[in-house]
Amino acid sequence: MKFFVLLLLITTTGCTTLQSGAKTATSSIHDIYVLTEYKGENVNKILEKQATLEINLSKMTMLGNEGCNDFGGKIIDHNADKNTLVFGDINATEMYCNEMSNKIGNALYKVKKYKREGMILHLLSEKEEVLLTYKKVD
Repeated sequence: MKFFVLLLLITTTGCTTLQSGAKTATSSIHDIYVLTEYKGENVNKILEKQATLEINLSKMTMLGNEGCNDFGGKIIDHNADKNTLVFGDINATEMYCNEMSNKIGNALYKVKKYKREGMILHLLSEKEEVLLTYKKVD
């Protein structure tokens, strides 16, 4: 009887560790963010409203607002080990917006990688140029 309880305890502990370890790896960028910079330029006073990005790795989707238009789409590639992130087709509303909003929307198509530093998420081009910088808010 003692052997069975010990075996059950070891098995349960092993599963819990694997599950929590897997969740940590896949949730590294799974969050809600507010845009702070476009290619190093502060966007807070330029945009009509606050630009946001929500990344949902469970559903492999993204959505948000680029300061004017709402957008959403699929994440077609994410690899936490290689820090890759690629968005598929992005659907967006089509309101007339200022130039910065349009630049932000177009930059989302160029994202291929990311770098996370604490509360800051940098979305990078293929050549690792910082395109968009977001701050975690949720």
